[in-house]
Amino acid sequence: MQIIRQTNNYNKHLQYKQNDDLGTLVNECNELLKHVSEHTERLSTYSYKDALTGIGNRRYFQEQLNFHQRVAKRKNMTLCVLVFDLDYFKQYNDTYGHDGGDKVLQRFAKILENTFTREIDVVARTGGEEFIVLLLDSQQALAAGLANRVIDKLYQQNIPHSGSAISDRVTVSAGVATSEITDTLSAESLIIHADNALYRAKHEGRNRVAQSTTPLRPMPTQL
Repeated sequence: MQIIRQTNNYNKHLQYKQNDDLGTLVNECNELLKHVSEHTERLSTYSYKDALTGIGNRRYFQEQLNFHQRVAKRKNMTLCVLVFDLDYFKQYNDTYGHDGGDKVLQRFAKILENTFTREIDVVARTGGEEFIVLLLDSQQALAAGLANRVIDKLYQQNIPHSGSAISDRVTVSAGVATSEITDTLSAESLIIHADNALYRAKHEGRNRVAQSTTPLRPMPTQL
């Protein structure tokens, strides 16, 4: 029991084969360990999944970002960040209610899951109508093509949006940035570049993909 407590390995069961009072106690302990293990697994799942959409949440994305950053740097691979933001989503909630908005978020999350299907692809909702995708060892042209596919898939679903200033249906904008990870360009800087590309897509009319320029340079230090 001390080893189990120290290692948090609740899947380990106690071994005792005698059918006596101690055996009964051991069986009860094993049942308790099974319950704790199942409960711990559920808590772990909830802590990394977005409750509404079922995809990864911000905590999940941050841990995956740290891991992929180390892999990309060690193996000289590119790392690509795609950020998505549903257009005029506040107006959608104001027009159709938050229940309607939740359904749109769920449908869009499913589009992302069906588009980025590699086991190493990271898909997450980071807040509100904001989603982010992380691709290891992917070229920017390919990533931009996938982002355009996401935009087309959402448009083809023809979800009415009378509150949009650009379309009669729900649309999404995206920003893409890709680079190798170095001592002077971190994954966090890459996200900033992708965000800047997203803002440009919004400024240029929304319902489109904007790509960050390559090769990327480190973001200047804010004084």
